[in-house]
Amino acid sequence: MQRTPTGLRSPGWNIGDDAVAILLRRGYLYDSSIFPTSLTPLLKFLHWRTMAKRDAPDRTTLGQLAYMLAPATPYKTSKHSLLRRGNDGIVELPVTVTPVVRLPFFATFLLSTGFRLFENSYRLLKAARRPIQFQFHLSDFVDYRNPLLADQVPIPGQGQYVPKALLMPLAEKLDLFQRAIDLIAQDYTFVTCKQAALRISDAAATE
Repeated sequence: MQRTPTGLRSPGWNIGDDAVAILLRRGYLYDSSIFPTSLTPLLKFLHWRTMAKRDAPDRTTLGQLAYMLAPATPYKTSKHSLLRRGNDGIVELPVTVTPVVRLPFFATFLLSTGFRLFENSYRLLKAARRPIQFQFHLSDFVDYRNPLLADQVPIPGQGQYVPKALLMPLAEKLDLFQRAIDLIAQDYTFVTCKQAALRISDAAATE
């Protein structure tokens, strides 16, 4: 069954304000490329450094530095800026971050930091009654220890970033993800990004 895409998540969350007009012209409902974390300067630096052997465009990540100050909960953007709220832009579903300190809250960060920090971050989000968008990457569900995939994994320390998802056994990753989803499911109802975006769009239209 063929379906028309309704949302975008830019690779590496690398996007710019000029994307708003393009997405609207193409009929997209929402974007999910804004990552408003306080760690943006550090993550940008680490990515640039660890990708030293790649071309300059491949060494950028997280879009404009100012996006670290974007709203941390879903919103309708202006047609000129992904950073600012408005009523003539696109629905933005930002990567979830914790209140106040804005630590990342998604699958890759869980794999990198462990379950204890995840639990503490979850408690903060729950207490603040924040919506959660728990993002995964496709590589999170691949076991790269399979010999057939050996040439797909960059060698650490050779000028390319190697995320934890590429180094952990699949069973270990799935166990962490199951624990995370079970915890969230105790307090939240899961909906698709499209469903969430439609609610936000409808609410903005009535304001």
